[in-house]
Amino acid sequence: DDLVTVGQDAWATGNPKLRGSSLMFLKPGDRIPVHELNKGIVIQSGNDACIALADYVAGSQDSFIGLMNNYVKALGLQNTHFMTVH
Repeated sequence: DDLVTVGQDAWATGNPKLRGSSLMFLKPGDRIPVHELNKGIVIQSGNDACIALADYVAGSQDSFIGLMNNYVKALGLQNTHFMTVH
């Protein structure tokens, strides 16, 4: 299982967009197994986990959003458009 190093943008205290949202309460520099982030996304709706995993998979949130939008386009879903990773 790969380990993901949590970046500054996934830290709720340092990211005002995450205040008041569901979180795993990750901290910058934490090394979390991918399966734990997946559990945090599915069970806790952890927005910080979504950001950490998006950064890991695609290098940035914007790149991950692009991947998701390309995928739904390939599926033929014409009325679906992602704007955030969470």
